Amino acid sequence: MPPYGPEALPGVHAAPWTFSEAPGLWIAALVVGLLISALAALRSLPEWLRALAFVLGQTIALTTPLAAALDRWVYGAFPTVDKAGSLRFYLDGVHRHMLMDPAASLHDPAAHLIGVQFGHLWVTELFDLVLSPFGAMNAQALLYPAFAWWAASRLCVEAGSDPRAAILAGFPFGLGLHVFRDLHWYTIEKAAVGWLALYAWLGLRAIRTGRGAVPAAIVLAIATWMNLYLGLVGGAMAFLAATAVSVLDRERARQAVVVLASSFLCVLPLAIWQLLLLRGSTTATPDQYLWERAALDAFTLHPLAWDRIEAWRALDPLALVAAAVGIGASLRNRWTLAALAGAFALFVVSLGPFLLPTITNPLYMAVRDLVPGFWRVAKPEVFFEGVWLVLLVFAARGFGRVATTAPRAALVYAAMIAVWIGTTRAHPAFPGFSLPQEIRPVSDWEKGVLQ
Repeated sequence: MPPYGPEALPGVHAAPWTFSEAPGLWIAALVVGLLISALAALRSLPEWLRALAFVLGQTIALTTPLAAALDRWVYGAFPTVDKAGSLRFYLDGVHRHMLMDPAASLHDPAAHLIGVQFGHLWVTELFDLVLSPFGAMNAQALLYPAFAWWAASRLCVEAGSDPRAAILAGFPFGLGLHVFRDLHWYTIEKAAVGWLALYAWLGLRAIRTGRGAVPAAIVLAIATWMNLYLGLVGGAMAFLAATAVSVLDRERARQAVVVLASSFLCVLPLAIWQLLLLRGSTTATPDQYLWERAALDAFTLHPLAWDRIEAWRALDPLALVAAAVGIGASLRNRWTLAALAGAFALFVVSLGPFLLPTITNPLYMAVRDLVPGFWRVAKPEVFFEGVWLVLLVFAARGFGRVATTAPRAALVYAAMIAVWIGTTRAHPAFPGFSLPQEIRPVSDWEKGVLQ
């Protein structure tokens, strides 16, 4: 397997997208991005909306020329097995069939493969009203990083950080190399990590205020509908948070349990549906998913990498330094210790079946044995998204000790952009553009499931 992603199928052709080849598109996207960012200077707007304007505008500018080429080229390598298959399923209307006749989906091989995480196909349907199908996926590729950045910043604000510091800390969650690697080669829902940050934000607020457990639970259900892995990670985070609150703060224990119970009830119908789909799945055996996928798509200690991406490039180094500062400043706080303990548990699960190449991971194997349907997990590395969120909450506190004024925050942000350009934008896994190709049905698509 290539180091960062799968090989493209025959027929992939790079589009003429560089600045020298398409200067007009670059300039148009940059101008639009900077104009939207400038709306953040309007003091008449609420803080959350100013933050959203800044994040969206900066995402447009940093992913130039994506915003100006939504319906012209395909973002990333195309076709790949994952992207071509996803587009084929969308064009065949699998998402419509599953929603209109859930019972029939139990006998549909495509539904067995996709599972209940077909919500992103409905998002594609929405954008397809004004764009081509590949343009609809491009639109998501632009909006998901911005959404994740903004939602992570809201979580940091909810945890007590200054809004400027929160924007700095949320940046690597949405615009991290891991997100763009997925956009380059894989299906679009893998980049929808903003739903996890949104759930963490609303869940934390519900625990703190005693209100809003149902909206948080609905967001987790939507996250699960978009991407099953996000539902698993969100559920694990809710369980760990409820356990910690029950031990450390008896007054808020009830709120935490209500959030956990509400989330469980909202996700339960999807969980039952997914388990029924797994019973009819013949695409691969549990051992194949364990050894041919889970053992490969994990966070590894040797080499130190997040799903085959070098850790020093997948994880923003300035954010890591800020996280260390934030943790160090509150290390004696019991909530800090609880958050770190929960993050450590998620981290161990993210290592997959092996702690090291020759050492089995007992926690992962125990979870696999105890949680129904967990054998189908092919990418344990996704649990590191929860770890990354916790670290970035502490990073916001670290940034808050430096970015005490707007000019200082601007300097820190400029430094992060410079590092991002060198570590992320210049990385081979960062997406370019491909010319659109016609996608035709493939009768033996099931043979490529584990590729």
